[in-house]
Amino acid sequence: MTRLKSVLSVFALGMVAACSDQPSPPSPAENESADAYDDTYENDTSSADGQGQSDRDSSLLDQGDDNLDLSDTQADGSTDSNPGADLQTSDAGPDGYRDSDAQNTGDVAQEPDAIEEDPPTQLEPCLDGDCWDNLGFGSACGTLSLEEDFGSGRYASHRVVLDLRAGVVSEVRLERLEGTFQPQLIVNSNGTIYDGERTLLASTPVSVQETSVGSDEVSVRLQSSEDTALEFFVTSRDSLDSGFSEHVDSESAYRLSVTHDCEHAPGDIISPPNFDPDDIVGGYYVLPYSQPPGLYTRKADACARGNRLLVDVLYTVAAQWAQRYPDLAPIRYLDLNEGPCSSADHQTHDDGTHVDIVVDCATYASCDDIQPAIELAELFVDTGQVCGIIFNDDAVQDVINPYFESNYDYTPWWNTFMRTVSGHLTHFHVRVMPEDGDCN
Repeated sequence: MTRLKSVLSVFALGMVAACSDQPSPPSPAENESADAYDDTYENDTSSADGQGQSDRDSSLLDQGDDNLDLSDTQADGSTDSNPGADLQTSDAGPDGYRDSDAQNTGDVAQEPDAIEEDPPTQLEPCLDGDCWDNLGFGSACGTLSLEEDFGSGRYASHRVVLDLRAGVVSEVRLERLEGTFQPQLIVNSNGTIYDGERTLLASTPVSVQETSVGSDEVSVRLQSSEDTALEFFVTSRDSLDSGFSEHVDSESAYRLSVTHDCEHAPGDIISPPNFDPDDIVGGYYVLPYSQPPGLYTRKADACARGNRLLVDVLYTVAAQWAQRYPDLAPIRYLDLNEGPCSSADHQTHDDGTHVDIVVDCATYASCDDIQPAIELAELFVDTGQVCGIIFNDDAVQDVINPYFESNYDYTPWWNTFMRTVSGHLTHFHVRVMPEDGDCN
């Protein structure tokens, strides 16, 4: 019997992850019975514990992995614990560029070569005042967004790490959502290159191409001559003028969007902006918490380790998925490796190349619409680094296997890219290539 294939076309310029810098205790882990696996070999009934942290005390991350859960509400009804649960399409698309002077809101666009003769003051917001250092954006093509606030009242700025691609124009846009503060961006790359004024520094490959300033938003377009990372800071004009001694008002909230003006190409693999190459246990790297929040969730560190390729593939797919299907994000990544937080007796998941994946509808064989499953599987195929997927849906397999064969000539896992193994009706089991590249 042929199942109706309803093609779902989602064109999402961005995604929004709501979070807060208001400190609050972590909620107890939920028992997600809906995610219980029916796998004979992977009798998982554990929940997808572990979500990107909000702007709270970073010490909460060290209070025990069991306190991390997928819930988007605390006991008091707040949404601090899961900044990725409230996803929606955000408007992107810069226009109306005006003069870069932060005091001016009505002048014409500043020409790319009209750099201020006097460079901006070199600023170190995290040294000169209280800053929250917990946000980041990778180099994924397209637009990703988050919503954040200064609800704790304890910070003068929020620090954000940003990865840039060589030759790609990237825009950072800051919009005020609540409060009366005048949004201010500070961009540092081996020195301050923008603080309301812009300059060129010989010590950095990054240049400020265009700026736009208004009373409730500010945006900066950047371009780098090489792949690099920089830091920028979200603050207020009053805080900047005080030398960061003045905290941003607790009623202040904002939307932060980053757009990399490029098209994702097959085989393009990117790393999480907060990846720590020194965090290695048993030879395996940890998949860090989602940055920006809302791309994916994962379990505790002991069950979130794999080889470097697995970490990068999972981040690459999640960043694209959140833009394509914001209503079906975040992806839940379970058991990159078998550890004390795994309730399953895995027959695999022991060499850093395996992961179980749960996405509403997209990884359920019972879902009437198979298009999300097809597109999720295609994202993994497009990395060119995946050995295969186990998922018991013949209709999806009939699309994915020819798609793989038409794009790649390496031998997949057990000679078939997507195949059936008892118990894989409600999740994808994905395997990436080991270090030697041999899937078998």
